[in-house]
Amino acid sequence: MFVGGALAANPGGVDLAALDGWDIVVAPDAIASEIYAAEEFRNHLALAGGAKLSIVKAVEPSGRQVFIGPGQTMRNSSVGFDTIQFGPEDLRIVVRDENIAIAGGRPRGTLYGVYTFLEDYLGVRFLTADHTHVPPLGPWRMIGPIDRTYHPPLDWRWSDYETNYDRADFAARLRLNGDSESTVRTDRVKALPPGSKEWSVLGEVGGRSSMRLVNHSFLSLLPASQYGEDHPEYYMLWEGERWAEKRYEDGRFLEDLQPCLSNPHVRRIVTDNALAHMAAHPDLRNIAVGQNDGSKYCQCENCAMIDEREGSPMGSVLTIVNQVADEVAGIDSNRLVGTLAYSYTEPPPKTLRPRPNVQIMYAQDQCFIHALDDPSCLRNVDQYDKMRAWSEITDHLHIWSYYFNHDRQGFQLPLPNLQWIGRDLRAKVAMGVKGMFMQASSSSHGNEFEELRNYMLSRMMWDPTQSARRLMDEWLDLYYGQAAPPIRGWLDRLHARAVASGLHRRCLGGRYDEYGLDDSVVQFGLDAVEEAMRLADSDRVRERVEVASIWALRAAIEPVWYVPGDGHVDPELAAKLRPLALEFFALCKKHHVERTASGGHLTVENVENRLKGHLGAW
Repeated sequence: MFVGGALAANPGGVDLAALDGWDIVVAPDAIASEIYAAEEFRNHLALAGGAKLSIVKAVEPSGRQVFIGPGQTMRNSSVGFDTIQFGPEDLRIVVRDENIAIAGGRPRGTLYGVYTFLEDYLGVRFLTADHTHVPPLGPWRMIGPIDRTYHPPLDWRWSDYETNYDRADFAARLRLNGDSESTVRTDRVKALPPGSKEWSVLGEVGGRSSMRLVNHSFLSLLPASQYGEDHPEYYMLWEGERWAEKRYEDGRFLEDLQPCLSNPHVRRIVTDNALAHMAAHPDLRNIAVGQNDGSKYCQCENCAMIDEREGSPMGSVLTIVNQVADEVAGIDSNRLVGTLAYSYTEPPPKTLRPRPNVQIMYAQDQCFIHALDDPSCLRNVDQYDKMRAWSEITDHLHIWSYYFNHDRQGFQLPLPNLQWIGRDLRAKVAMGVKGMFMQASSSSHGNEFEELRNYMLSRMMWDPTQSARRLMDEWLDLYYGQAAPPIRGWLDRLHARAVASGLHRRCLGGRYDEYGLDDSVVQFGLDAVEEAMRLADSDRVRERVEVASIWALRAAIEPVWYVPGDGHVDPELAAKLRPLALEFFALCKKHHVERTASGGHLTVENVENRLKGHLGAW
């Protein structure tokens, strides 16, 4: 993906350890993210033991300068170039003749260029929000000459971990651009209106993304609270019943209530509400027009006729999505209408084609034990073929992937699905995927290897040509230091046993034994964290290993995580697991691990109270 960039001790290069007296030059009209990029360059160079350079504006190019961002001064220098044709994240790095230039498209290209430079030429690694590895420069660090450009293959990237929502600066360092709310550092721009130009362009870390996550939206576009009582015919007929007439016990309409998509009034209301939302949010590039969560859909005569003709319930969905897209295109052809290919709408229709401004978000339901393009895994063959079929009929294919254990309250349960990250990402990019959402445990922290997962997923989305295994090894070594080998061995054992089991397991995880793991792997994990604790050479590393022990303990108490309805647990098993459960819950409290899965009642405290009744109070 990168062009150019031979590293050699060359007279035309630059010694990064000898930048005393240099200046960092930004343009007089530099936007906030370019000024922030200059600060990030200056600060990390100083952390590495280099000179702390001054940041200046409007100087004449004279050599011994680091140009950060586009501008006339940079263009007039010996390393100058124009960025007018660059996309919002395209970047270029030029190093030669005692000059460095790092610049890219607006709003994020220059900032991402600086992070690329820091990683590739200073060896900086942004491991977690609170742990950046900055190796010392030493007495001599010659780089260049260099001339490299980069265009990220994915336009939209988001890793769904709480830290990325909480720490917009860290999300930017990982080059995540997908979340619309957290990609702006709010210390300087928090007073700006969310829809303003300043908010979207001038954020220090590159502003908010103009592309929203495509999610369930019919509930908001056709609110049952507004139409359900007087117009039940606006909603689905399923197995002969009009579902708008059903209610929860408290009188609310069902959350998985789908519209009757062939109803002309429904089409008009949905279209008008979508257009009104886009008019009210001119900063957004897309709007979601898609099914609510659930497995049922309208089977009325007209909807069924469309779906039967198209061989998929996507037929009736895409019909209304195309209608909205046509009207949106008449107003602004650059804005997109997104819809989900999810559950019953995974298969593309036989004859209908998405309009050029329709965005498809395919929710991937693959077997995580095997690679996506593994021909021996029937589930993945099916998923791969559907994704490829969509890629052939749309230029705007995004993928919604799952990288966490959602089933059985499993946020802390080890999940061996890291082994195919690199291969799977490359397969998706090769078929033309333009965006990826990696769903994870956004409602909690302290979950199984979440920081490692976040690092690997983010780095691979930015540059899928990298080795995922190398990234994993690098993170483990830098994060755990001398304690890394047993942790690495535990991960390798988890993945090897899952593959060797011959089992297939859908992407959201499940019980430990459902993906091929057993008591021997449980004991291996407990032994691994015990050895890692012995090898840890600092209190900080010992604390990190202690957090990892939570995940080993969670696997150990899996046999009693759910118990039969009568609540009976074999006394011998209870006696064996009680001390492990006690340690698990104590460590969760110590490290502020609060949730076991999504959902308001799925808290560590609730599970602890339940298990006390089965194992005996502690």
